[in-house]
Amino acid sequence: MAPPQSDRQWGSSGGGYESRTRTFFRSLSAPTMRPSANSSRPRRQSQSSDLSLLGLLRLHWPDWALCVSLLLLKVVLLVAPTFISYVDKDHLVWLRYPIRKNTVPGWALQIIQTVIPGVAVLIFFALQRNKRDMHHGLLGLFTAVVFTNVIVSALKSSVGRPRPDFAARCFPDGKEDFSQTGEVLCTGARALVEQGHESFPSGHAAYSAVGLGYLALYLAGKLKLFDEEGHVSKSILVLFPMLLAILVGVSRVDDNKHHWQDVLVGLGIGFSLAWWSYHHYYPPLRATKCDVPRDFQNEFDALPTISEEEEHVSLRA
Repeated sequence: MAPPQSDRQWGSSGGGYESRTRTFFRSLSAPTMRPSANSSRPRRQSQSSDLSLLGLLRLHWPDWALCVSLLLLKVVLLVAPTFISYVDKDHLVWLRYPIRKNTVPGWALQIIQTVIPGVAVLIFFALQRNKRDMHHGLLGLFTAVVFTNVIVSALKSSVGRPRPDFAARCFPDGKEDFSQTGEVLCTGARALVEQGHESFPSGHAAYSAVGLGYLALYLAGKLKLFDEEGHVSKSILVLFPMLLAILVGVSRVDDNKHHWQDVLVGLGIGFSLAWWSYHHYYPPLRATKCDVPRDFQNEFDALPTISEEEEHVSLRA
């Protein structure tokens, strides 16, 4: 006996209901396909690392122009008059240290600040032949150095804090003279007295910190310091430049050229600008590809494109 018509209809509709239900839940479990952020980009014939050095200079000429402008500003700040702060008898109690020679001379400071980290970048270029890495490494170093020089020179000229050996500069013959209000009346050479008002912040500490701090970050990226392989030798190589920068700062206190606060602020300025400039051109040190520069959109756009037809022909070949 044939089943009732209503039963056949129920069975048919039930099967359709189960099928639609399975389809619905499968759609929920399936991953949603979203368009990639790079899907709208045209295909390129080469990688950004294939850009020529001249091409990189053209793409980043605003950065280089800014650095050169800041370098000229540094020269202006060097010839600008230094603010002469008020110094009286009570202040001289802390400013009677003798004048000593620099443990780290000026020429050695320039080598520490620019030559040593610059040579390190060139050594890695000789080993890897990566023009982007060399360009971005040198540009990042130059940016950090010129920013540090401008900030330090501006602070030195505007703050005018006396050095610990200010009394020996102000009264080279040892005969102290004061005004009716108790202010010092210096008899020393004007240039020597002005230099005696440039204690804050320590230029030696800031310049060594920015150069060697940048070198430490660059080495940390190249060595992949945080690859979780546990090689303590990598940490030693990275920390050594930073330790050297700190020792340069300590020498300024020993030479009676700066107070400890001046050195501490100088180290902070140098290390901070080194960190900022390095991470502008390189990814964080915990990134998988922390040893290569960031991919910038203008570099990607400068590459030659390849059409879909050319890509199809190349795949068939």
